[in-house]
Amino acid sequence: MHYADKRIASLELRTPETLWPIEQDFLLDDFLFVSKAPIPPRVDLRSGNVRMLDPESFKGKGKTVPGGAAYILALELDPAKELSSLQIQADLYGPIIALLGATLGRPR
Repeated sequence: MHYADKRIASLELRTPETLWPIEQDFLLDDFLFVSKAPIPPRVDLRSGNVRMLDPESFKGKGKTVPGGAAYILALELDPAKELSSLQIQADLYGPIIALLGATLGRPR
């Protein structure tokens, strides 16, 4: 996110902390995918159900998600600064990044 004063707020997509595939939930197994970070909320695209997954209890339960699943990420912005633009950039060959929606809200 670019501010009018040229500063930037960013959110790095990193597997498996903040980047999950659409077609499946990761098989967190402490071998291939190791993460103690909170799992981003998953939104099942077929039903609209939101799943909050705990890394410890979810370990080893990754599977295909019928209809696919998106995830919700949050980037805290400085409410005192004016925004100028939003940029989405993939620095690797292969990933497809899709933004289904962005919501701006002021803290209460």
